[in-house]
Amino acid sequence: MITIKQYTLPKQRSHFNLYAKYRHFIPKILRPCIESKIFSHSHPHPKKHNPDLYISLGNNCISAIILSLLNLRTFSFPFDWISGGPLNKNLDCILNEFKDFLNYQDLIYPSEPVAEGQHLHVHNVRTDTFFVHDFSNNTLPEFHSVEEKYKRRCNRLLHSCASKKILFLYTESNPDNTDYKKLAERSLEKLNLVKNKLHAKEIKLIILHSSNIESSEIETFQYNDSSIYIFGTKWAKPFPFKEHERFKFAFLVKEILQTIEADSERHFSSQSPNNHVELKTPTKPQ
Repeated sequence: MITIKQYTLPKQRSHFNLYAKYRHFIPKILRPCIESKIFSHSHPHPKKHNPDLYISLGNNCISAIILSLLNLRTFSFPFDWISGGPLNKNLDCILNEFKDFLNYQDLIYPSEPVAEGQHLHVHNVRTDTFFVHDFSNNTLPEFHSVEEKYKRRCNRLLHSCASKKILFLYTESNPDNTDYKKLAERSLEKLNLVKNKLHAKEIKLIILHSSNIESSEIETFQYNDSSIYIFGTKWAKPFPFKEHERFKFAFLVKEILQTIEADSERHFSSQSPNNHVELKTPTKPQ
């Protein structure tokens, strides 16, 4: 049975909020020290209530960047630095054990040369994704080097999640008119399949989608030990991201993490009927 409930994201006027507002007045040399203290304690609860692994699920680099700023990104995974992969396709990649994730014959290299030191934007037509940080030339030796790197990252994701609590972060920075709330039940079924595939103890997926209006609540969908949290924000936007925008986005993600993880020790079935609605006829995940 799928449970739906809502969390209200606290918008407290803390000294961290004030720092974010007036950050541009702080000398740049002092910012790293201050911000390392802000993000060093991202979670107010004991470790037993927090995920064991935080993993970017795309659809571009900002998810990995934010997890790094929050000191939560401990390993490299396949979706960290590629862009364009829709949520359900990325989940399918995991279910298919990344079969045909990167084939040389599927790549289209740009015809225009790039400046020295810059990377090519290489289009993978099979997955409709772009490798923007990996290729500097169109040669087989470099392809094989990149291929080996992604094999390691794919295998790491497939084999490092067993018996662990996993949190995926997906940021839709390129508006594609997807109604994530409408498709949440279908995505939750697929997420539950991913949990079983990875032999994970628990999986949470935060979806941050682009919106002109900041959401006031976190829409939440849960089935057994799989959960999806949906939040619309103006900070989920296409690149480039300025430094202060990355900081504000990271602080928003920190607030969301604290809000949902504060509730992790309370089983959703113990919540009052006013806080959640049970759907009686969902499709049962296999």
